[in-house]
Amino acid sequence: MSSVKPQILIIEPFYGGSHKQLIDTLIDSLNLTDYELFSLPATKWHWRARTSALYFSQLIPPEHNYKVLNDKDLPIPSSCLTSKSEQECLHLIWPHRWEHDKNPTLLVEVLLELNKRQVNFKVTICGEKFPKVPEAFEGIQEKLGAKLVNYGRLSREKYIETLLTGDIVISTADHEFYGVSMLEATYCGCYPIAPNKLVYPEIYPKVNLYNTPNSLIKMLYNWCRYPGPFRRNRDKFFQSFSFDQYSAKHLVPRYLDKMGT
Repeated sequence: MSSVKPQILIIEPFYGGSHKQLIDTLIDSLNLTDYELFSLPATKWHWRARTSALYFSQLIPPEHNYKVLNDKDLPIPSSCLTSKSEQECLHLIWPHRWEHDKNPTLLVEVLLELNKRQVNFKVTICGEKFPKVPEAFEGIQEKLGAKLVNYGRLSREKYIETLLTGDIVISTADHEFYGVSMLEATYCGCYPIAPNKLVYPEIYPKVNLYNTPNSLIKMLYNWCRYPGPFRRNRDKFFQSFSFDQYSAKHLVPRYLDKMGT
């Protein structure tokens, strides 16, 4: 065993979903051989946020060569844009972790209101799912019927295929540092709609952001009623929105520089 102490320590209290994807991408892209990874399973996000520091403090050796790097200094790498075919009925996608901080209650309220107004749409509710399903999702399959085309976690291959058929990706989050799933869906051609708070104003134009549940409903209602104008609007968005700053090609050198490798 080498006596050289690693200089890079990766701590992840929620090693799953986009968190795991980022770390695995870094390890693969940066060819890290001089690192240690301390992680916890991806369950009970709010408890991980509250108590993981106490757990990890017992694992980190008092004598080490680790460099201090705050993850807020770095943006997040994402995938690449892929074309997708047009569809008459707009496909709405909600690809988030099934927990309270992603506000599934608001999503259900919006979908049921759209359904009540009898507009034509279909929706995918995917993302990381846990044994305890959010109360808001109870009965949603029966209430939406055939409009709910995917419900539950998808395989990686099926997930990407679904994003490529999507028209609009929606965030209802109350807690979001990076919005990886939103960027990923946007890379796959989905038009992003997100709350006007958290990280989203740093990423998306104002026209893609909503301030209230009613403004979200109004936005989706109008787009679903008039898919033609929506698609023209989406085309304009992708003509001006740049993904360069979120690409691995752009970000990997910055990670290497921060890590001193």
